[in-house]
Amino acid sequence: MSHPVRKLIIIIIVSIQISWAISLSKPKEAAAKKLVGDIINCEFASAIVYADSLIKVDSEEPLYFLLRLCAIGLRDLDYDRVIDSVVFFDAYETTLKKIAVYQGIHGQDSYSLTLKGLAYGTHSSFYLLHKKYFSALGTGLEAMRMFTEAKKLDSTNYDVDLLLGFYNYAKGELKKKLWMVLFWYPGNRKEGIKSLENCSRLGSFTAEGAKMILVDIYSRELHYKKAQKLSDLLMQVYPKSRFLLWSKARFYEGQKEPLAAARMYGLLSDSYEKEKYGDYNALVTRLMQIKLLEKNDKKIEAAQLAREALKMGFCKRTKRNGKVCREIERILKD
Repeated sequence: MSHPVRKLIIIIIVSIQISWAISLSKPKEAAAKKLVGDIINCEFASAIVYADSLIKVDSEEPLYFLLRLCAIGLRDLDYDRVIDSVVFFDAYETTLKKIAVYQGIHGQDSYSLTLKGLAYGTHSSFYLLHKKYFSALGTGLEAMRMFTEAKKLDSTNYDVDLLLGFYNYAKGELKKKLWMVLFWYPGNRKEGIKSLENCSRLGSFTAEGAKMILVDIYSRELHYKKAQKLSDLLMQVYPKSRFLLWSKARFYEGQKEPLAAARMYGLLSDSYEKEKYGDYNALVTRLMQIKLLEKNDKKIEAAQLAREALKMGFCKRTKRNGKVCREIERILKD
């Protein structure tokens, strides 16, 4: 997957993870914050187990099912592989059913519409991950409709503002892929950024989410000082987040600081190497680090890292792993 497309999907799913409606009780709010913190810090197994424990206590709360769905989706994104598509789609269908049950009891309020929109957004992001843009379009537009309806019912729902702001920005990017379908869409990147900046200041639960999205958007828009300030603040809160490391690597590349970017890719590779499903990205990020070092007169260090990468034991696990390893081998030969 290309780096820009990967970053776009990360933004979408991270925005989903950290958004929930303002009507939660204090215990539910605390539980959701812990679960979301685990997800952002890439502690997916812990997040899924915790979500399951919450569901056992309260099997009627749709938010817990949604966050479990998000944990599964974000795990697959982080590892750049579908670990179990059946589990993902089962979690998606179960989430929609639980939202329907909630609406049957409480009516169609802003909260339930927000959750439904988030579920659709997660489903859309799953297809974006696989570059199936037309499949992603249907539930993506349906998510937008849910968010718009939620906002009409509750003008103080800042969670919806966060997501509408992001989609307003992201649609400008997606038009490049789907211009024949979205030529009519009035999305404006500047308006999207403005909405996100408002959320970063005003959102009761979405402020951190808006900041995480803005880190990447500021880098894409060449506002590097703003991106660095937000990134440094967020890394203090989520020190284990590989999503933030990807953003920092992109930031340093944009700033023409290749050695700093290489250091971020090295940290990513070290982290992925320890993960059960991290073999492919451990190799990919090490290759990115090696290439940057080689291009910047660090050939000895690059060669040493290349030899170590080939000894990880990952090369023969899959065909795509083997392809990355062959590229690393070519660098050693040159």
